[in-house]
Amino acid sequence: ANSMQQTVVLACFVLLLLVHCQGFHTSKIEQRFHSPGVVLLASSSSSFNIDDIESRALAASEAWTMEVTNFLNAEESSIVQDRFNGRSDVACICVGGRPQSNRARFVLTNPDLGIDETTITRADYCAVLCVDNADLPNCDPWANVLASIGVDLKDVGDIVVVDSNTAYLVVSPEVSKSCMRLLPKQLQGAGVTVTALEDDEIIPDNGEVQDMEFKRLDKREQKRK
Repeated sequence: ANSMQQTVVLACFVLLLLVHCQGFHTSKIEQRFHSPGVVLLASSSSSFNIDDIESRALAASEAWTMEVTNFLNAEESSIVQDRFNGRSDVACICVGGRPQSNRARFVLTNPDLGIDETTITRADYCAVLCVDNADLPNCDPWANVLASIGVDLKDVGDIVVVDSNTAYLVVSPEVSKSCMRLLPKQLQGAGVTVTALEDDEIIPDNGEVQDMEFKRLDKREQKRK
């Protein structure tokens, strides 16, 4: 009987020890991924850091090369422009794929290279795609759609919806082929097409610029779609 009691006590002790260790391990994991003061951004692979951008811009200027940022939202773009406006050591050229872009990227280089808005080629930094025959009112939010095909918002500029079937997307050239191949399969509609505009073609100015925020979707609603 004593042997049985000792075995039970030992088993309980081991069980409590395992529970304690598991809780400690879980706590460490939570601390690793949710450290105080760290915000994980779903819209980009790294957080916006104007000091880092300035450091890379100065290095590019000194080396007579070019540094190109990711696509930035309107607030971030304004910070970049304020930081480099009127500077004599760095040239900052905004490239958004359309006039007065909400989301844009920036080319940073030495001013003496003579590169400005009139000499830069849009196709080197932006691809403009036209989506047609889509049932846009019944499609998921654009940020969600692009994430579903593996396209990060750092590679996405403005998205302008002209009507219920047609939209224009500004993306980085590196992801344009993926967008043309995968978006027709992801968007609602019959016979959806995605084509690239030529460099001299422009996005119509009568469209509505889309919100680029991720949204939590109702799974039941998704099934009905």
